[in-house]
Amino acid sequence: MQYSIGDVAKLIGTSKEAIRYFERLGYIDPPDKTESGYRHYDVYTSGVLRWLRMYRGYGFTLHEAGALVQSSDSAQVSEALKPGIERLKEKIAFLTRIEQNLEQFIAEMESAPKREGNIVLGVRPALYRISFEYRDQVYFKKYSQSYMERWHSQVPLVKSTPLFHYEDVVSGQYSIDTGLGIFEKDLFDRSILDENVQYYPEHPCYRAVFNASAGKRARNIQTLLAAMEQNGHTLAGDIMTRPLALWSENGQPRYYHEFFAPYCEKS
Repeated sequence: MQYSIGDVAKLIGTSKEAIRYFERLGYIDPPDKTESGYRHYDVYTSGVLRWLRMYRGYGFTLHEAGALVQSSDSAQVSEALKPGIERLKEKIAFLTRIEQNLEQFIAEMESAPKREGNIVLGVRPALYRISFEYRDQVYFKKYSQSYMERWHSQVPLVKSTPLFHYEDVVSGQYSIDTGLGIFEKDLFDRSILDENVQYYPEHPCYRAVFNASAGKRARNIQTLLAAMEQNGHTLAGDIMTRPLALWSENGQPRYYHEFFAPYCEKS
């Protein structure tokens, strides 16, 4: 049986462009043209393409899949497949953590309006963070594309994590330091941990949910500081925030963030 490139693409579930790309890489041989100028693929070639798709489905890269279909040693193929099991386990663990995170995120989003303005004592989980922009400093431009892709590969566990520096807060300034953060318990790819990353260990803190619109920045922080003062505590570090909810109100975005303000006893 002979198939046109369009037939093969439909049978395999890929595109004609992808098949031509596989030919250029040498994973399949391009068929000769018929007298009418068309190229037809045989059953063997379509079978090789199906195996390529299968290996890709197991999580192997295109080049790894190409090497597998071109191997003449079944023992080598078997050994090359075994690392795929660990990668799938890692992927399952990652997806399971995302599922748990989404369940928690939904619960926090639903409770955000009810919790607005309520301040409780709690703990800020340990967190890794990189800065994007702060005042006139633009940091993200020095990060490579591949570095940022590694960070974003862990979205949604990686989230926007605005920060207010301790030195600014105690001097009555509320300049925002934008960036990304991920809780230590959620970290899967440790290759993102380099000299650009700042680590914030677990710390007792005042936690509160606030409307995080820019015009409410000072009021939110002052509310936290007033609560500390009332309880004989003082600010002990940078104030971190994390997004909880976003929706439109009268055509304008309304953000809810959870604030984590570390504290210590007044000396």
